[in-house]
Amino acid sequence: MLSEANAEIPLDDLAENAIMVVDGGDGLFNGSDYFLFYAAGPDKWLKDSLNKRFTHQKNLYSDSAYYFITIGGAGKRIASLQVNTPSTLTVNSFNERIFHELDTINLLSSGKEWLGEEFADAPGKTLSRSFQLVYQIFLLSTPATLISNCVARSINVPSRFDVRVNNQLAQQVNIPSTGAGLYDLFAQQTQQAIRSFIIPGIFADQLYLSAGWF
Repeated sequence: MLSEANAEIPLDDLAENAIMVVDGGDGLFNGSDYFLFYAAGPDKWLKDSLNKRFTHQKNLYSDSAYYFITIGGAGKRIASLQVNTPSTLTVNSFNERIFHELDTINLLSSGKEWLGEEFADAPGKTLSRSFQLVYQIFLLSTPATLISNCVARSINVPSRFDVRVNNQLAQQVNIPSTGAGLYDLFAQQTQQAIRSFIIPGIFADQLYLSAGWF
């Protein structure tokens, strides 16, 4: 995402990515040959050293990323590194970061603040939505951090979001009411984080997240 600071000078073209070509040694790219390269997506994960975690930065302008690679000729290649020291560490788990944020609703049809799924219904009613996250094998007995960011417009009456993981209550996000005046806030926003949260269960390749608006 381009910086909003005028002092920064952005690249005026795509930088070439180095690739590793696996062609069986014949110098031809065909059949079951393939190439690999590291590609960062349009969104970023920013390190938060103070809170010892990562926060995601949503790309405000694009959901696609583009790359410049060269398969043949004198394209950039990933250099080989010879390592003679035997491995002494076996890795059987790692930390994973997942975020679910859709840009589907802009409350005032203005600005760069977009929101995800809408929980809209008649006053006094309840509406729920479910999200199925299928990314990795989750070690459900290990601690996790769950961060919810909710926005509500409820005039003179507070709102609440219940967040459930695998059908068990994990968070209750309370949001203050809004006023009906011309210069009152159109909506209220609340972010809540729960750390060292133990995902219920043993292990699974599907994590079910649901939220209900009250």
